[in-house]
Amino acid sequence: MIFLTDIMVLIWLVFVYHQGWRKGFLQIFFGPLSCFAGLALSWFIFLKTDYNPIGLFFSSIFFPLFIFAFLSTAFGSSYKLRNRYTLPSLPSSISGSLLNLIWGFCLLIPFFILITITPPSVLPMGNLRNNVAQSLTNKLIEEFVINQIPLIKNADIALRAAQDPSKLKKLQTSPEMSEFYHDNKIQDILNDAEIQKAVKDKDIFYLLENSKLKALWQDPSLKEKFTNLMKRITAVEGDPEYSSSLPAVE
Repeated sequence: MIFLTDIMVLIWLVFVYHQGWRKGFLQIFFGPLSCFAGLALSWFIFLKTDYNPIGLFFSSIFFPLFIFAFLSTAFGSSYKLRNRYTLPSLPSSISGSLLNLIWGFCLLIPFFILITITPPSVLPMGNLRNNVAQSLTNKLIEEFVINQIPLIKNADIALRAAQDPSKLKKLQTSPEMSEFYHDNKIQDILNDAEIQKAVKDKDIFYLLENSKLKALWQDPSLKEKFTNLMKRITAVEGDPEYSSSLPAVE
């Protein structure tokens, strides 16, 4: 069944394919190159600045745009000037259109993941969510992207388990949840009045900058406990990869 989402995606892909054909490979290549270089630079700075998530958020937007503007100015203008009255060569048009087609589809993936795995209580979208979730495009993204990347797959599984009362009850009585929950750093955060107030007030910037929360990134033992908890969550969801290797949950 074809949904409105699939029709909009098809229109978008036809548009980016035409743009790639018209501009050629070199001009199209600036987009993916700028994005990957900017994100790599942002992650490097994130690791060197005490795991500052706000800095990561803004730099991951600014650096790709800055690099793209620089490359476009430095190389794009002279390229357009030399080829003002000529179209790209056939190999350039073909490679440019295929690259832009792939890149255009990749740009859709974060949008689909955000819409489908975010709980309705956090991101209410009504019919749009259902249309996106049931679309052929989303099924392809689930099969070839979400299910192939453990971090995204585990996040999806965790969110689905958290919305199921029976599965949530099993998790709450599991040894992995108990070990993670009773960790000193977790208890310190749960008993911190300022953090609880920020959660209640939805003060995202305070939570991102809080030193206790940032310290969680750097605790190897807590990471191991979280990994075990994710395995338990996956087992509760019925994934045979983990459920056979873990003790049963009563």
